[in-house]
Amino acid sequence: AAALRLNQAILESKAQSFAKYWDDLEALLDGTLESNEQPAYHQRLWSILFLFFPVLSTSLSSVENQFKLMQQLEGFGLAMLDEAGQAVNYHVVGLLQRCKQVVFVGDPIQLEPVVNIAYQIDKSIAEEYLPLASTYAQQKWGDAYLVSSSSAQSIADRAGNYYAEIGERKVGLPLLVHRRCLEPMFTIANRIAYDHKMVSA
Repeated sequence: AAALRLNQAILESKAQSFAKYWDDLEALLDGTLESNEQPAYHQRLWSILFLFFPVLSTSLSSVENQFKLMQQLEGFGLAMLDEAGQAVNYHVVGLLQRCKQVVFVGDPIQLEPVVNIAYQIDKSIAEEYLPLASTYAQQKWGDAYLVSSSSAQSIADRAGNYYAEIGERKVGLPLLVHRRCLEPMFTIANRIAYDHKMVSA
């Protein structure tokens, strides 16, 4: 609350000096800001926007257009990726390069990412560009990181230092309290998919 009051004070005291940015701020949000603008100016626009709106929401399909001019390592402090179990793993790379921290929220055993590439083609491409994928690193790299058999969430779960075991799966910091499912479906899902670890709220 104190941070928001500080933002409000800055906006009220500097409102006139921000007026020259209004048109470009609108173009920034629409993804139509000219790409010949200097990256430093682009970064300034995002900083001004974050004074108004400390939290912004977008979709992965919009990230490329909206943040194409944002410089890597100077981007966001924190990004939260919801439904990460449905996100294709490589779709989040550009966002990851522009964040200091990311929180992935999702369940990789619910809806999977929609990938239009056959497993065997995916595997062949991996082996072509990563020769170790078919020899030494088979157990370490293997199918777990292929586009056709993983998600942003499943890769994030493997990358964390802390995890829980749900059956044979390793899940990074699972959210175990469930409130949207009534009986008998809660008990059935808990038994067949979550190793009886969920708690009904």
